[in-house]
Amino acid sequence: MDNLTLQGSVMDVTANEYPFPGNPHYFDTVFYGEPPAGGWPLNFALITASCPRHNRHATDEQNARANAKLRDALQAHGFRPFQVTGASPDFSHREEGWGFTGATLEIATKLCVEFDQDAYFWVEDGEIFLATEASGRGWRVGFWDERLAPALTPRPATDGTK
Repeated sequence: MDNLTLQGSVMDVTANEYPFPGNPHYFDTVFYGEPPAGGWPLNFALITASCPRHNRHATDEQNARANAKLRDALQAHGFRPFQVTGASPDFSHREEGWGFTGATLEIATKLCVEFDQDAYFWVEDGEIFLATEASGRGWRVGFWDERLAPALTPRPATDGTK
């Protein structure tokens, strides 16, 4: 297990040993977005700046500004972010965010703290973990390909209205 931590990988921990300190609904998250050129990577971090801890009811405009700042911060670190939206399974709650490859747990954790988030998603070999720190401790969520949802597109009304 120490070897995993030293390589920057996430170790799965059970909720019995270490209860997840954030919202339990994070474990139900589904994702959608346009994959980067070459398709979805097997390893990447995923962070949002939406609904920060200090402002859980941020407006759409506030969330858009915060996510633009996060994108700019990722680019300043030399990453090429790609947009990913995390959502509840019924899509009643959605948060835009950014995926990026080549990060360490330390960098992802720093950005998570900087943008006032409870946690971030860490995808490793296609498996999704929730992480809150750079220790390598993470909570298993599922597999990326099983959590991908089709992008929401406006559908024509079926009652004859537009």
